[in-house]
Amino acid sequence: MEENSYFAFAERDYRFFLRVRETGTEGGTLAALGQNICERYLKHIVELYAKPEDELGTLEKESVLHTHSLHRLIRYLKEKMGLKIPEHTEECPKKIDVFFTATMEPGDNSFFPSEEDIEDAWEAVLQTKGVVEDVIWTMECI
Repeated sequence: MEENSYFAFAERDYRFFLRVRETGTEGGTLAALGQNICERYLKHIVELYAKPEDELGTLEKESVLHTHSLHRLIRYLKEKMGLKIPEHTEECPKKIDVFFTATMEPGDNSFFPSEEDIEDAWEAVLQTKGVVEDVIWTMECI
């Protein structure tokens, strides 16, 4: 039975995204998938390593685990957990923050992602995965 965690879900989808890229297949859902992978990687860090000291902190943690905003997740990691996120890595996920909601259904803010958008999503996944793996390694070594 596979592990049931944000990280396991992110890794499974990462491997799928990688295989799809290797075949040369493209599609708008890849932009949303990239945003979702980043979200799951970041939520893994919050879920495992955020240690709120009071009830308000616990409510903030629970709230951020329900968001789809990469910007909000990154801000929580920096401000509430004191993690250092390299500027380039921080900018990549912020660039694709709306992809999950804006590329999945029609609406006022929806759009069809371009090849460049999909590449931005892939770059964000790689950057986020790298930072998350570094954080996990650091936290496990403490």
